Amino acid sequence: MSIDILGILEVRWPETGDIWSGDYKVIYSGTSVENPGRGGVDIMFRKDIGKKVKSYVQYSERIILVKIETKPKDTIIVQVYMPTSNSNDSQVEEVYEQIEKAIDTIKGEENLIIMGDWNAIVGEGKGERNIMGKYGLGKRNDRGDRLVEFCAKHDLIITNTCFDHHPRRRYTWKMPGDVGRYQIDFIMVKNRFKNQVKDSRSYPGADIDSDHNLVMMKCNLNFKKIKRRGNTNRWQTNKLKEEKVNEKFKEYTNKIKTHEEQDINTR
Repeated sequence: MSIDILGILEVRWPETGDIWSGDYKVIYSGTSVENPGRGGVDIMFRKDIGKKVKSYVQYSERIILVKIETKPKDTIIVQVYMPTSNSNDSQVEEVYEQIEKAIDTIKGEENLIIMGDWNAIVGEGKGERNIMGKYGLGKRNDRGDRLVEFCAKHDLIITNTCFDHHPRRRYTWKMPGDVGRYQIDFIMVKNRFKNQVKDSRSYPGADIDSDHNLVMMKCNLNFKKIKRRGNTNRWQTNKLKEEKVNEKFKEYTNKIKTHEEQDINTR
């Protein structure tokens, strides 16, 4: 399985920063002083894509935004880690406010991908064709209603509810003891860019040492090529028709020829 861009949650690293790890560029937003050892998000980019990172903003231990250079417009990737179901609504709304702040910095024509653990169940689609497909899993809860409301506001579609996969390829998290399986991790894109998405599904059994399944979206992104400008010398050969210029040119080339002959003889 080849992964070009990977979002990771609960990294539990302190502080914020970016590093190169092998062939991947890692940009991370670590744990807070108030909650050391908890939370933390990062996004990893394959080497060639990592070189196209233009900027990034680490909003908190729950949100990070990275801009990469693509064409015709840049692509913004946001990684989100929502509070668990045990958290109160005010904590959830605080994170949504941070996401809104991040989205406000994005230009309307730029591509947008938002991914992460939303700790919300959107369930099967209820005719909301521009927000989600009909292949969600489970029964929608209050957090799911909030997520659908958020998607409607920003014209986002939940990609891993749009493809007809077996339920085993849809659930993203299982409760301890495997007493329940739920779809709570999602990848969203703007509706205007939904045709770039070719597939979106979970991968149970992926070796990631987590109670969450890997969720993967296949999409087409066009990356800008770096143009290298070479130095091009243009010779005004028509000047050689002038007698004085022609004499100077012959004099100069004779000097070069004599110099080269001397070099060869002294080696």
